[in-house]
Amino acid sequence: MNTCTLSLRHSAPEKLFTDYLLALTTLLLSLFCASTVQASDDERYERYRGREVKMYGVIDSMPSSGLTGKWVVGGRHVEVTDRTEIEEEHDRAAVGRPVEIEGYRDNDRLIAHEIEVERSRRHRRSDR
Repeated sequence: MNTCTLSLRHSAPEKLFTDYLLALTTLLLSLFCASTVQASDDERYERYRGREVKMYGVIDSMPSSGLTGKWVVGGRHVEVTDRTEIEEEHDRAAVGRPVEIEGYRDNDRLIAHEIEVERSRRHRRSDR
């Protein structure tokens, strides 16, 4: 019967350091992945801090005239006011566009104070 033993004396210091870094990286990566929220296909999720909300989703509908009014993003109703800052750096706000919304809850209403139009999925894949 063969027995394998590992002695620190016979291992190269570089290999031990590499093994240590690999184990540490694996541990940190698994902790990060365990804390990550799995998003659905429309990549929506919410993070609550008190009444503050950060939401990602795709625009389902918008007001027929202008940007202020009721939007539906990822199936959720969002109220956009004249004070809402809308950032259209990557694309114009339109139905089917992915957005990040920051706002707050007021009873059952989600009131947006900032909406950022994200790059479309097609562009995000090509950036990798």
